[in-house]
Amino acid sequence: MNTDPLASLSEAEIEALEAQIPALAEAATRAAFEDALARGHSVVCARGDELVEIAPDGTVRWLKSLPPNVSLPVGTVIELPPRLGDTRLDNTRAAPRGSDAPTRGEGNGL
Repeated sequence: MNTDPLASLSEAEIEALEAQIPALAEAATRAAFEDALARGHSVVCARGDELVEIAPDGTVRWLKSLPPNVSLPVGTVIELPPRLGDTRLDNTRAAPRGSDAPTRGEGNGL
């Protein structure tokens, strides 16, 4: 017998639950923001086209201007160049254990 309560949901019920995700995510983000400030931490966030730091006392410090957002059609594929040392994107292999070859963060600038 399947005791998973989600297994018996209809497609309409699943869609109704999924529709709640954006509001739940927004509430969780807001709660984390307010919790960080209440604990005495500053929070960095984007406000319009600026990156700002908000202090627990409410003061806002400008950090930098942000580039404008770019809207792309759904389904657009953007190819990014591989990152230096990222073995997931190429066929290079990590240095064997015990070898003298530098590893990530070890004298190679990463």
